[in-house]
Amino acid sequence: MSNTRLIFFLIIYTFFYCRPIPVFSQQNIDCEIPEDERFLLLDRGKTYCSSVGDTENPAIIFIGGFTTTCKVWDNIICALLNEQYYLIRYDLYGFGDSERPEGIYNKELFVGQLHDLIAVEKI
Repeated sequence: MSNTRLIFFLIIYTFFYCRPIPVFSQQNIDCEIPEDERFLLLDRGKTYCSSVGDTENPAIIFIGGFTTTCKVWDNIICALLNEQYYLIRYDLYGFGDSERPEGIYNKELFVGQLHDLIAVEKI
């Protein structure tokens, strides 16, 4: 695949698949998120992570990156605050407040980051 086609594919993919759900993102929900913000030391570097809720509840993980930080999920997290979930959001390597490790940014890097986060958080 040529570089031009790859870039076009990534733009289209990001536009259609990496955005939050429009119903929530278009609402201007005003709430305070009582979150636990921290940096997790994972295999390839520090990852910015925040969470809210009881760790005994089922977890929902929100991933920020490509064109945004994990804070793009704020409205959805606000809408789910009163539900019985453990809500976690984090920034992908190279985006937001997470470290920018050396190397190739590909699917394996980001899947490994998610795998490490799940292990560290004991989900």
